Amino acid sequence: MEAQNQSCLDKGIDIIGCQIRYYQQLDSVLNLTYRNLRSKLSEKEKASLKTKQLKWLRERDAYFKKLENDRDKNDIEISNLAMYLSMNNYIEDRITHLLKWQQKN
Repeated sequence: MEAQNQSCLDKGIDIIGCQIRYYQQLDSVLNLTYRNLRSKLSEKEKASLKTKQLKWLRERDAYFKKLENDRDKNDIEISNLAMYLSMNNYIEDRITHLLKWQQKN
């Protein structure tokens, strides 16, 4: 996915569209990773994961709202690109965290 996104970006056409599509793909991977991890946990561990995931979702929503509000209205294209890059990095970090948790179990 990352290579496909980079290839899309390298074309220099519809860069924001590339980042939006990559975000959508990452969000799907995040959901799959969460469900896969959850399926391998005990009931107690599932409850802990759910609590942590709900906290992370609240933090994500607040962070994404801040990114959206902080966009430079005078240079919206560059601001949107920076916003999606930050959002994608945030999702990638969560996927990595969940995968590490999965490796421990």
